[in-house]
Amino acid sequence: MARKLFGPGNPGRPKGSKNKKPQELKDAILGALHAGEGAQAYFEKLKEARPEVYCSLVGKLIPKDVNVDVTGGLQVALVRSFVKKP
Repeated sequence: MARKLFGPGNPGRPKGSKNKKPQELKDAILGALHAGEGAQAYFEKLKEARPEVYCSLVGKLIPKDVNVDVTGGLQVALVRSFVKKP
């Protein structure tokens, strides 16, 4: 007989609770990042050795959507460019 995973008496994970595995992975990555010389030294080396990876990470930090209420005629330009090493 097939076992029902979710049903009466077993509703599953409560709404809003986080999955444990992604949190464990995040903690492991942060632990490795802060070990040794620290996070800043790691990213400085990454910027020099793999600028395309570093720029990709920086791009993930920039908000995708910005809602602004501006009066007075303000103009803003966002320029994103990447330089390929020879």
